[in-house]
Amino acid sequence: MNDEGESRLFPPQFERRLLSALRGEAALRALTAEEAQLAARRLMAESRGFDEVDRAMRERRLLPMVNRARGYAPFSRARGKPKLIVIVPYSSPEKDADVVGGVGLSEGEPASGVVARFEGQRVAAFTTLDLLAGEFVTRDFGRDELLRSNLEGLREDLQRGDEGPDFDRTLPAALAADAFQILLFDEYSSSVHTADEQSNMVHDLPLVTSIAELQYLRLQGLSASPDVSCCCCCCCCWGCCSSCA
Repeated sequence: MNDEGESRLFPPQFERRLLSALRGEAALRALTAEEAQLAARRLMAESRGFDEVDRAMRERRLLPMVNRARGYAPFSRARGKPKLIVIVPYSSPEKDADVVGGVGLSEGEPASGVVARFEGQRVAAFTTLDLLAGEFVTRDFGRDELLRSNLEGLREDLQRGDEGPDFDRTLPAALAADAFQILLFDEYSSSVHTADEQSNMVHDLPLVTSIAELQYLRLQGLSASPDVSCCCCCCCCWGCCSSCA
């Protein structure tokens, strides 16, 4: 519990500058809290694979916190119009839980989830929850595996289409950084973490954005496979995870 008497809305000055540089606020077109919650409810009902991802989260004793959802409507030059994207954090009601999660929902795309396991305030490993080639698939990654590997080398050998992406890989990283900042220092997170714990978690920002890019690459070009997913940003859900332990 944070005993400082009030919520911390922002990290220290240096960290705030670092995070702001990655956010690209104008391009992300963040929704208001009310709009994000409405969008989350709609996409949770409409997105293929959401029930499977949600079930896998609940099996790990993680529950959705729609009231903390982050929503965006970035403009896609490929589509010629905005695309609705929502990040829903998942938290455990257990005080000593060492896992947190997040689900990314993108208009017209399958749901995608990430569960992170912590050792202290450090991400030790994570599990992805996706529809790949029409099947629900979970995959485990270690921290060192991600840090030492070429991201392209970690994606599955699947048939991929030639259709161009709605966005390039910089957008998922930017969305992840934005959600990470807001959720890590929101009222809920500040009520369960001390200021020192929050500052320690900020150091995993490069890991957060790398996971978002990895998910983007893993789902890239899958419009040719049975799940008809394309290269989108529904995979950036990791951006919400490490704030909601």
